[in-house]
Amino acid sequence: MGVNSTKSYTQEHIQSVRRLLNKFADILKYKGRVHDQSKLEEPEVYGWAAMDLEEKYDYGSPEYYDKLRRFSEVFKHHYTVNSHHPEHFANPEGEMTLIDMIEMLCDWFAYKENVPLNEGKQLISDQCKRFNFSKTIKNLLINTYVEYIRPNSDFGLYEQQQKLIADMQLEQKPNYTEWENYFIDEQEENKKGDIDFSSICFSCY
Repeated sequence: MGVNSTKSYTQEHIQSVRRLLNKFADILKYKGRVHDQSKLEEPEVYGWAAMDLEEKYDYGSPEYYDKLRRFSEVFKHHYTVNSHHPEHFANPEGEMTLIDMIEMLCDWFAYKENVPLNEGKQLISDQCKRFNFSKTIKNLLINTYVEYIRPNSDFGLYEQQQKLIADMQLEQKPNYTEWENYFIDEQEENKKGDIDFSSICFSCY
């Protein structure tokens, strides 16, 4: 297998990943278009309108939960037709998809602009405790919030990881010329038969 073959199957792999990522992107865009659409239609719309006549209580307050109780039928229908709510499932962590969780996370942080970092982390911790999510799911949600939702995140986890990998590669200084010499001429490679990689330091990569 020469350089051209390697490039060919790598390009095929890249295109396959792009197709799948674009599929996820299309699904998320669709989720954005239909998010909470049931609130605008019967039987929910009049219930939400009635709730809006009342004061908006602080999330988690006794008044907040009393409101949930009094309008339980509205919430029950809403949870039934919207899978981004953990209440939609008997076992949220075992049944929700990543798409559901991304929409759920966005829903949690849509209540106000520029949520402070510690407040955002606490919100996620409280919600995970409420829905009995594991520490793994909590960390996944917090990392996603810090990297992609938190405002003014000038250097998130992903960038740090990429910088760390790049720095490690620079420190190791692999001898790329030695690799290139094996693949200068595919015809010569075929004549030589099997390539001897024994002299290449694989632990450097």
